Amino acid sequence: MATTRTGTHVGHGDAGGDGGGSCPRPGRMMTRLTAAAVVALVGLLLVPQVCLAAGFSRQRISAGASAISFVDANHGYAAGEGIWKTIDGGRSWRPMAPPLTMDYKGVSAVTATAAWVCGDDGFIGHTSNGMTWQSQVSGTVQALIAIDFVSATNGWACGRGGTIVATTDGGASWVTQTTGVTTNLIAVDFVDSIHGWAVGDSGEIIATVNGGVTWTVQASGTASDLYDVWFSDPSSGWACGEAGVLLRTQNGGATWRKTDSRTTDDIYTIGFGSSLIGWMGGWSAARTADGGASWAAVPESGPGSLDWGAVFESSVVDARHCWLTQNREDGVYAWDTSRPTVKALKNVSVKRGKLAACWFRVNDTTAGYCGRVRVVVKSLRGRKIAAFNGPFGYYVTNARQRITFRAKLGKGKYKWVLSATDWAGNVQKKTSWKYFTVK
Repeated sequence: MATTRTGTHVGHGDAGGDGGGSCPRPGRMMTRLTAAAVVALVGLLLVPQVCLAAGFSRQRISAGASAISFVDANHGYAAGEGIWKTIDGGRSWRPMAPPLTMDYKGVSAVTATAAWVCGDDGFIGHTSNGMTWQSQVSGTVQALIAIDFVSATNGWACGRGGTIVATTDGGASWVTQTTGVTTNLIAVDFVDSIHGWAVGDSGEIIATVNGGVTWTVQASGTASDLYDVWFSDPSSGWACGEAGVLLRTQNGGATWRKTDSRTTDDIYTIGFGSSLIGWMGGWSAARTADGGASWAAVPESGPGSLDWGAVFESSVVDARHCWLTQNREDGVYAWDTSRPTVKALKNVSVKRGKLAACWFRVNDTTAGYCGRVRVVVKSLRGRKIAAFNGPFGYYVTNARQRITFRAKLGKGKYKWVLSATDWAGNVQKKTSWKYFTVK
């Protein structure tokens, strides 16, 4: 479940399979550059860069995260092969000491300091101070795949065998609710303390209007596995799942209708930031700007776009802030509409034929680093003489870095101009330059 409601979220790193997660972990990794990295380029000409309207920028996290939950634009938690916390929108993710060593399936946060995680064997963990975690007694040994809290007291977790457990006291006690189904439940979403839905295998959808005291089966119209459910209010909601299945209701689930997702790939997550803006993801990702009437694919390869594997979860807090997770190192992505800033640090003076070093800093407010930097050598009148580029990778925000290349230009005075592109394809608003003298 991905949601705009503060503090509600689930994860499903075990979407529908037996035992471990059903989605293989993507293995492709990008080249990394440390703050002191030197990029040695000899006469590499560049293709002109295009400023995209927006896209996803990759954020650095130390291991695979299959679930994510943000409470606002800055504060969030991620869980999977560990637990992480951010207070700066994901520019930096700090690993936390988990209550147990396990692969966590879901996470739900309600404030910057209060969050819950769930996993195998009925495990539920809780932090009340944003620093330390304690185990809670769930009352079940079934694997719990997703968890959702609507307040500091009211929460639900769902999992295998039709299991749903609920709490009204922040997890001090959990009770098992009677769902009337035995299928695996993969996602759960509540909009308040009484209205909620859960979805799972074979098109299962169940709903409650009394906080789970009773659950009612709803007719989904599909036999495909459903992996996520999202509601904006007690009436309007979405469910998504296997082979591109996308369902919509406008009457609380009394009737569900299929809508065109424009993909046949599995869809693991969906969420909206407003009545018009939403995202969904699976083996591909898409965005809508018209309330789901149409979906536009997010580019999947090349500079300024994502290296897609399986997108497990999303967390949406408003129309500008969405995060996606992939169960792999550096597998958190943030929707990025901001442009990086650049600063050329010093003039360069070099003998002809020798290596020149152009020192710079970049700043990106979303990812914490840029994906690509470019140096263009120009005449003092502005005519381009040569261009040099670093490989697509990690250029750390505010770190002192350099690009080096051999100065084959004729003797004279020029200027070197710095530009940058972030992982989403956004280009800086203003370039920065210093003098470049060849002796």
